[in-house]
Amino acid sequence: MSRKDWYRNSTWTKDVKTAFFKQLDRCRSSYNKASYLRIQASHLQQTSKKKYILAALELLDLIFEKWPESQELAAAYLQCAQCFEYLHDYKSAVSAYRNSINAECEHTGVRVEAALHFGWFVVTRGMKELYDEVLSAPKPCEAALLWPEYQFKYSSIFAIILDYKGEIVPSRRFAKTALEVMAKQESPFRYHKKIGLVKNPDKAIVKNLRKIAAV
Repeated sequence: MSRKDWYRNSTWTKDVKTAFFKQLDRCRSSYNKASYLRIQASHLQQTSKKKYILAALELLDLIFEKWPESQELAAAYLQCAQCFEYLHDYKSAVSAYRNSINAECEHTGVRVEAALHFGWFVVTRGMKELYDEVLSAPKPCEAALLWPEYQFKYSSIFAIILDYKGEIVPSRRFAKTALEVMAKQESPFRYHKKIGLVKNPDKAIVKNLRKIAAV
């Protein structure tokens, strides 16, 4: 592994961990330390292996404890939430999502669309007690909704929650939009037509959307 890849490890042995922290100690900037910790945590998270997910959480905790850089907090908390999701610790996931949303609101220059990810987490697990919280959360920025995947999730979230609340007309409109976006074969990006398309959508969500749209 090159020196440039020292914070992109997909394994976390004793030697790899020692080498990582040796390099981290050489960083003078608090921001760089937080960034390298978060990126390394992301690579461990992407392995989908429990032991590495737990290691990722430990790295993210170091950010919050030692180097809580405002530009990194929203993304770090979002990664925490996703790690807790994987571990089926939904209570901790909800708390991390809330922290991510708050951090994003406090540092408006950083966009991770935490509220959108939170809403998707809530509806895919049928956490009806959190529906009102999702509705009151910040809306995605216009740029994010250019991505078909995000537009699909946003429309699905509102379709499902509004249907639950008995608001038939708007829920049906959102459901139809979600299904239309899901069927798109191209993104609106001139040179990247296949980026951000809806792939392998949640079958239960799609079934629910079709039911709502047919009302």
